Amino acid sequence: MAKGPLRAVSDGETAPKTPKTIHEAASSGDLRATLAKLRDRLSKTLDDVNTPPRDLAALSRRFLEVVREIDEIDSRRKQEASEDGEAAGDEKWTAV
Repeated sequence: MAKGPLRAVSDGETAPKTPKTIHEAASSGDLRATLAKLRDRLSKTLDDVNTPPRDLAALSRRFLEVVREIDEIDSRRKQEASEDGEAAGDEKWTAV
């Protein structure tokens, strides 16, 4: 589910639900949402005092990879939005 430009909602329309689990995010087909849930899960595991020390290096490495992947997706989306003219910058706006 790719993010598009902001728009007004129609009558009776509701905002899409944010996935609550990694499985829900993966099932949605939204790579960024899946990576965000994975990032959150990894960060909780890294903070958990019961995580075995032997696992910290691998978990930390994967955490950083996931964060980089999310940053790449966000940068790519921002670039695509600016190329499509959706990110107009600081233009003066007047009501019609």
